[in-house]
Amino acid sequence: MTRGFYQMPSDSMYIWPDSYPPSGKPYGNAEQQCSAYDNCHAPWGSTHEESWKLVKKYDFISGTYIWTGFDYLGEPTPYWWPSRSSYFGIIDLAGFPKDVYYMYQSEWSKKDVLHVFRTGTGSPDKWLICGFTIQMPMKLNFF
Repeated sequence: MTRGFYQMPSDSMYIWPDSYPPSGKPYGNAEQQCSAYDNCHAPWGSTHEESWKLVKKYDFISGTYIWTGFDYLGEPTPYWWPSRSSYFGIIDLAGFPKDVYYMYQSEWSKKDVLHVFRTGTGSPDKWLICGFTIQMPMKLNFF
């Protein structure tokens, strides 16, 4: 997933490539980006949210393994050349947290976490909120 890039529709799941080894079918998008919605994963993995749901559901699972916390140069996944980076870290190449970072922060820390971000549709009334550990009224005023 790429910080700030949102693949639409946001409620669809993308598995890129569709199999491993790749079948040869075209996949991805022209920008060669993975959505920050956490709705894209490689065929041998799952999304952060899918993995975390299993941890919460089964008492005998104590955590998850994340291949990389940071995006890194090399092993461009799921794309090939000219991409040069993996996209599945929690923190991007510049060291900035991606949206999913706040999901983990809300689960693994005692501090209150509220992360609000736009859906990327361009419509001001489409927002996502993650990491609720507090309750508070919220009013959006765009004028």
